[in-house]
Amino acid sequence: MSVQWGQAASGICDLLDCGEYKKEEEKSLEKEILRFEQVTGKGRKFRLQNVDFTMKSGYIYGLTGRNGAGKSTLIKTILHEQSRYNGAIYVDGIPVKENYAAACRKIGYVSEDNVFFEKCTAMQNAEALGVFYDDFQIERFCKQMQAFDVPVSKQYGAMSRGEKLKCQLAFAIAHQPVLYLRQRQEWTQYSGFSFLIVCAGWWRTKAAAYC
Repeated sequence: MSVQWGQAASGICDLLDCGEYKKEEEKSLEKEILRFEQVTGKGRKFRLQNVDFTMKSGYIYGLTGRNGAGKSTLIKTILHEQSRYNGAIYVDGIPVKENYAAACRKIGYVSEDNVFFEKCTAMQNAEALGVFYDDFQIERFCKQMQAFDVPVSKQYGAMSRGEKLKCQLAFAIAHQPVLYLRQRQEWTQYSGFSFLIVCAGWWRTKAAAYC
């Protein structure tokens, strides 16, 4: 498993007018967003051993490796409160182990799993789940759903796979995370890529569309 590449996030997509954030957030580029310090842990089948790396804002990182290399385990170690590991993980300077809720509010996760309520509409999901995020803005969610051409009145369970991913991404954009995590399975000889999009401000919304 390795962090395969880092690519500047600028110019990837212009789905949103991000000018309002540009001047303020350009200063945030190169800020440390995700850091692993000697992380050793074990999932159900896979183990992480002395993982050490830093990711800075304004870049897209690809996590690649063969089956069993530990890509999913690494992401679950960040996201799951019950993860058991030695070492330290920081999201935007917040220690995940000591302040899990605050760290998670900094993360936008787009999953292949159905993480929203199937029988509720996109708007009902946003209203119910948005309250857990301090910076969630329903107007931003609606604007992004419109840009994605997915009706907020549509039931989540009736959406196609692509529409569900767009709904999750719109929700993530609406609470303004500093780190996007998108796990994406591609059936190649390496069988699986995980994209970690590490962005800030107006870069966030541009880079998010890449996943």
